[in-house]
Amino acid sequence: PNQQVCAPRAALVEKLKSEFDEEPEAVGVTHSGGLFEILSSSAGTWTVLATGPNGVSCLVLSGDGWMSRTEPREPKTTKAEGTKRDL
Repeated sequence: PNQQVCAPRAALVEKLKSEFDEEPEAVGVTHSGGLFEILSSSAGTWTVLATGPNGVSCLVLSGDGWMSRTEPREPKTTKAEGTKRDL
């Protein structure tokens, strides 16, 4: 069975940098105060990390073939301001 890989965030980020040349590409803050990050390399490898408020990160997914957006998205304005929690 696959075991989940978890370690302090700084240690995992350094390991992904040294072994795969991956660096943080995107990050989001969860409602519970954690981080959800995508790290990627110029070779196309990528890793998704979830980090709890305690600073411990766990590898969620990884793979090949990552492609970044070339331009940032324009913010949308709507009359109804909902959140993902409302869905």
